[in-house]
Amino acid sequence: MSAGTDFHDDNSQESQIEDEHFVPEFGLDLDRYLNAGHIGGVHHLIRYLWALEVLKDAPHIHSLLDIACGSGYGSYLLAT
Repeated sequence: MSAGTDFHDDNSQESQIEDEHFVPEFGLDLDRYLNAGHIGGVHHLIRYLWALEVLKDAPHIHSLLDIACGSGYGSYLLAT
């Protein structure tokens, strides 16, 4: 099933599936997405920027697993 495809569940209610795959077309600068009104890009980048803020004071993290990293931009952000 592709993103945005309608389907019927057991209750015959229509729903849509949202495509979660994101490729950072404007790079990794949050301001560019904010200025362009690219809400999807903001939602994806802000998750990793939040994680960076939380982890910056974490004691001696030697490894971190980024599950379902997609195109890898978030893993890159966390690693640098």
